[in-house]
Amino acid sequence: LYRWENPQKYNRGDSTNQRLFYQHDVRWVEYEKPGAGILTVFNNNIPGGPESLNYSAIYEISPPMDENGNYVTPIEDAIGPENLFWNYIAPDTVSFYGSSISGAHRMVNGNTFINCGPAGRFLRLLKAAILSGNIGISIVEKYANQTETQDNPGTILILSLDPHSYLKIILR
Repeated sequence: LYRWENPQKYNRGDSTNQRLFYQHDVRWVEYEKPGAGILTVFNNNIPGGPESLNYSAIYEISPPMDENGNYVTPIEDAIGPENLFWNYIAPDTVSFYGSSISGAHRMVNGNTFINCGPAGRFLRLLKAAILSGNIGISIVEKYANQTETQDNPGTILILSLDPHSYLKIILR
């Protein structure tokens, strides 16, 4: 068991130490992909966003492990790491809020595919930008679904011209 979200729940901190809020889609990055063993998580309802509203973000966490691949659990302190490996917070946090059906997935080429389900937004972040922290200019594919109405069922069609892309076509 790996516990990182809220040290107050296991008596190693208080409410100011909480790091995850209504999180979902926690995934281990698979061993054949860059960043193997790191966890990705879609974190929701983070208080105090830029617009003074709660917001969502993608976090990547590198849990401390021993030489046998077991999680390191300190006896008294909060479970680490203290800092995120990286994170993505959209410049427009209001339209990127995703209370459900949202997530992040590492692709074989090291890029990260993100979907914000309720908003119908998809984007792909470049590996080089993630490693350098220069994410703002690294979105290579972005699509926002039309709002569903009685006359428009909100069909999503994404075509990628990149032959190495994880995502080729998505229909809904």
